[in-house]
Amino acid sequence: MKIFIERPTATSMAFLALTVLGVYSFLNIPIEMPVTQEQFPELAVVSDWWGMPPDIVLTQVTSPIEENVTSVKGVRKIASSSSIGNSKIKLEFDPRSNMEFARLELREKLAGLKDALPYGVTPRIQPWIPEGFSERPFLKYTISGDYPIQKLRELIKGRLEIGLGAVKGIAGVDIFGGSDPQIRIVLDDAKVKSLKVQAFAIYQAIMDRARIYPSGRAKKGPQEFLFKVANPLGSSKELGQIIVARSGNNPVQLKDIAVLVPSY
Repeated sequence: MKIFIERPTATSMAFLALTVLGVYSFLNIPIEMPVTQEQFPELAVVSDWWGMPPDIVLTQVTSPIEENVTSVKGVRKIASSSSIGNSKIKLEFDPRSNMEFARLELREKLAGLKDALPYGVTPRIQPWIPEGFSERPFLKYTISGDYPIQKLRELIKGRLEIGLGAVKGIAGVDIFGGSDPQIRIVLDDAKVKSLKVQAFAIYQAIMDRARIYPSGRAKKGPQEFLFKVANPLGSSKELGQIIVARSGNNPVQLKDIAVLVPSY
């Protein structure tokens, strides 16, 4: 320490040099900011074809859908997998894409594929679920009450399913237990043959009656609203009144050639 006391000028110069060097080094240290991985909006197209081997699912379901959806606006990457009885296609979109319009365009593309896909295969659109979450549910609820099983199922679907599905981050809600009501259509072979009505024509007439048609759009500030026209079937009586064919000038209703059986 004596040497520093005896030479104050040299000591001051040395400390000043170290201070300047420290400030210079601090200001010029390269700083690497953490880079966050950009998240791209994603959708999945899932199709079931029970019991079919993966190679058949790939050639007849996955490949046709992939070729058709590549032209959807905003798609930047497509990945697919085919397994026994199942096809899954992951679509990755540009972050600037309007996902409501992307989903609508994707639905239109899939509707145009109806005749090209095997009978009974109906693709559905859902948010992309990572493999780790698709194997098991994230959260389960068990609900009981003093109701018949079908009544309890209807209450849960009406009051909980939509509400839980609307929570941000929830990809889907599945309900197990009980069965959904349905109407079985049993055709009368003799009447169908005498009127020369094809079963597929009957199916098509029912689908056309239940279809939802886009009717236009309207803008309000930055928002854009889509309008659709729907004519839902309210009862089995309405279902029976659907015109499925014509015999001369006379319309043939579904109830004329089939028996409608309520079931589950």
